[in-house]
Amino acid sequence: MTSLMSSPVISIHSVRRNMDRIPMLVFAFIIFLSLFLVVTHGEKIPCVLDSDCPYLKYPLYNKCIDNFCRSSMY
Repeated sequence: MTSLMSSPVISIHSVRRNMDRIPMLVFAFIIFLSLFLVVTHGEKIPCVLDSDCPYLKYPLYNKCIDNFCRSSMY
């Protein structure tokens, strides 16, 4: 009889607490993914010469490649 009473019981509150974390995880993933997409597919700046591109700090340089400014390390 004591073995039945000492067995762990999952309460409804702990199940709800874990279920509440799932949407928060999904929302956090969506925010992270959207920030990643904005950074990787940022605004394209049209140019004709390298001097048309904005200046970046070392070690990155902007170069005019295919009439758009692109960042490069060399």
